[in-house]
Amino acid sequence: NFNLTMPRPEGWGTFKLGDGPHTNITVFGANWCPHCHNEIGHLKGTGATFVDCADSTNQKLCASKEIEGYPTIYVGDKHVAGEADLDTLLKL
Repeated sequence: NFNLTMPRPEGWGTFKLGDGPHTNITVFGANWCPHCHNEIGHLKGTGATFVDCADSTNQKLCASKEIEGYPTIYVGDKHVAGEADLDTLLKL
């Protein structure tokens, strides 16, 4: 277990944001990104997944999604760039 507010050189990997029902939401971000930290706060407890694109284990996945900025949030096959609250994401 580690403090998500602190960047880690080795990255955060991939983790769930709680056990909520919104498992179709995936946040692509970076552990050093302050907007990503905010997004984690917006989606805490929702069941969304956070993928740290700064982590070497996720670079191929992030490249395949053509992630150009952080955070980029996918809800199914639709996506939005930048921070968004759950209500906004559910309207995509």
